[in-house]
Amino acid sequence: MNPTLLRLALGGNALFSASCGLILVSATEPLTAVIGDVDPWILRLLGIGLLLFAAFLFWNAWRPTPHPVFALLITGADLGWVAGSVVLMLIPSTPLSASGTGVVAGVACVVLVFALLQVAGLWALTRNRGGDTTARSAFSITQRVDAPPEVVWNLVRDLERIGEFSPSIQSVEVTGVQGGARRTCENRSGQRWSEDVIEWDDQARILTLRFDAEAPDFPLPLEKMYGGWTIESAGDCADVTVWYEYTMRGGVVGEILAPLIAHQIRDMMTTTISNMEAESKQMAGIMAGT
Repeated sequence: MNPTLLRLALGGNALFSASCGLILVSATEPLTAVIGDVDPWILRLLGIGLLLFAAFLFWNAWRPTPHPVFALLITGADLGWVAGSVVLMLIPSTPLSASGTGVVAGVACVVLVFALLQVAGLWALTRNRGGDTTARSAFSITQRVDAPPEVVWNLVRDLERIGEFSPSIQSVEVTGVQGGARRTCENRSGQRWSEDVIEWDDQARILTLRFDAEAPDFPLPLEKMYGGWTIESAGDCADVTVWYEYTMRGGVVGEILAPLIAHQIRDMMTTTISNMEAESKQMAGIMAGT
């Protein structure tokens, strides 16, 4: 995931919002004279609200990865500000002076720019650049597991055991073997999906899957989806990488929402890998004692 653009957009928005909030709170009387017939307390309350909004923006911008749900909510609030500004300027009984209309229009334009940059940042967050498939979105997770890589790989290659480690899966059925295997999972909500093995390499410890996203009951709004596991040696430990490449339904809107899928799956797979680590350490201990 590449959060650079989204982080910069949120950070710039935060600085602009904080500046506007400080001006509204500290220079209320002069602003009232310029903007028009507006109650000073409305400006002060608006300034306080902008300062709180800026604090929220700063907090989300400097997370390791900005939360996509919060980024969407922030963008929605920005677009709401722009729409409200247009209404305020166009109503016949507007309290704004000519100068006030110019100020409101200028602020709305800047807010709109930040909203569009945040949309572009969300789109870039999971954009598939140089992946293994033609899917438009992608992300990966890498965790270091305190267990020998061959032990971890044995858990991954035992396709039926994923249900023991995933917090969302309640049943697993596997048909076929290795490169011709199909795994069908059912989650705790009764939703089912199937995954076909398209690459199985015991030497490189690579497993690649193609999800049957074309199935009418596939639980995610995707046109195509691939995923895979890679287990690499890191001394006495293993670096476990899980990756996904997928194409959302809904065109451009779907691509903007693609980080929501990544966030949902990332949390689940982080827990899954941690559960695998606990089992791997136990298995390694048993092997060491025999």
